[in-house]
Amino acid sequence: MTDQAAPPHSLPLQGEHLSFRSPGAFEIDDLGFKMALTGNLTNANSLTGDVRVVSGRVTRDFDVRDLVISPRIVEGYGKASPPSTFEKTLALDLTVRTIGDTFLVQNNIAPELYMLIDLHVGGTTASPALSGGLRPTDG
Repeated sequence: MTDQAAPPHSLPLQGEHLSFRSPGAFEIDDLGFKMALTGNLTNANSLTGDVRVVSGRVTRDFDVRDLVISPRIVEGYGKASPPSTFEKTLALDLTVRTIGDTFLVQNNIAPELYMLIDLHVGGTTASPALSGGLRPTDG
């Protein structure tokens, strides 16, 4: 048996009108995406595409003292396992943006603040890199 590289692949991923909730933290009421997972399954994989948030809101309250004095640790999710080789090598090239100003921040710091989101997610799934911006539009 010869040692051959895995053949290249391209898997299109698409979703529309999806919802996702994390109680006490955020609610995404309408999410869409069009992405592609490409590579050769052993290394040199990438996930590229667009994620659109049509409507959603952040509801998690913040303790300002914890944000200033010490790093915030989200408890209750258990200890993270070390990243797999796939996670270490899966390159990300994603755009995350809102459609209009339908994303609402509603918590103890901002009782009603609408935001435009325009972010780029690069790096890898094990070590993502964010760039871009969040811009308040009203509130």
